[in-house]
Amino acid sequence: MRVAVLGGGLQGSCVAMALASAGAQVDLYDRNAALLNEASVRNEGKLHLGYVYAHDRSLQTARLMLRGAAAFAPLLRRWVGSDIDRIPISSPFHYVAHRDSLLSPDEIADHLSNCCGFARDEVEGKADYFGMDLRKPPTPLAGYGNVFDDRTVARVFRTAEIAIDTEVMAATVRQGVVRYPNIRCVLRANIRRVATTDRQAEVFFSIAGDEFRQSYDHVVNATWESRLAIDATVGVQPPRPWLFRLKPADPDALSKLLDAAAYEKSIR
Repeated sequence: MRVAVLGGGLQGSCVAMALASAGAQVDLYDRNAALLNEASVRNEGKLHLGYVYAHDRSLQTARLMLRGAAAFAPLLRRWVGSDIDRIPISSPFHYVAHRDSLLSPDEIADHLSNCCGFARDEVEGKADYFGMDLRKPPTPLAGYGNVFDDRTVARVFRTAEIAIDTEVMAATVRQGVVRYPNIRCVLRANIRRVATTDRQAEVFFSIAGDEFRQSYDHVVNATWESRLAIDATVGVQPPRPWLFRLKPADPDALSKLLDAAAYEKSIR
C-alpha cells in the first residue's frame, strides 16, 4: 500500500511512522528543506494538564489537554524509542492567581483540583510524563514573596506541569523518521491539489518550479494553513468556520496568514 502524507510537522511525521510501522510505503511531503520546521518547533513546548483553561466551566478543554499530555510521551516512545529520554524538560510550572484575575483564587484552586481528579480517573498505571507524575495534585506555595509580588499576586500553586525542548524533540523525530526505510521524504514540495478516482488518489505538487504528479492508495492531509485549501480540491469542506493561529517565522509568513484568513472567510 502506498500512502502520501502531506505535511512534515509533528503530526505528519508521526502519522508517517505509524503507517510505516504497519508496513505501508509512505511518501512524506513538506514544503521546507527539513521536517518539523514550523509550528511543531516554534512553540513553548508545554505539555498542558488543563490548568490554564480554568475559565472553561465545562472542563472539556482541560480533559482534552490532559489526555493529550498523557498520550504524548507513550506515542513518541512507540516510534522513536528511548531517544525521547534525552529531550530536556523544564522545571515544573507555578500557577499564579492575580488579584485582578477573572477568577478568584478559590475558583482557580477548585479548577486545579478538578484537573488532578481527571488525571487520577483517566490515566491508568504510572503515567509516562517525562519523569513527572501528572497525577500529583497542585499545592499552594507558601512564602512566595521573594519571587512574586504579593501586592498583585493572591496565591501561587506548585504543579507537576512541564514543557519540553522543542528543538531537541524535533531533531529526535527527524532521526526517527530516517530510520524507517519505507518512508521517503519529499522536501521543498508545494502541494497544488489532490485528485481522486475510484481506485486511487493523485497528488499534484511542484519543486523549484517543476510540476510533478504521484499516485497513491491513500492520502493523509496533515498540513496546517494549507489544510482547508487542499481538502477543497477533493470536495471536502470543514463542518464549521476555522481560525488559524500562525507565528511569523519568515518574510512570507504575513502573506500566508492573510491568505489563510481570506480562505477562512470565504468558506463561512
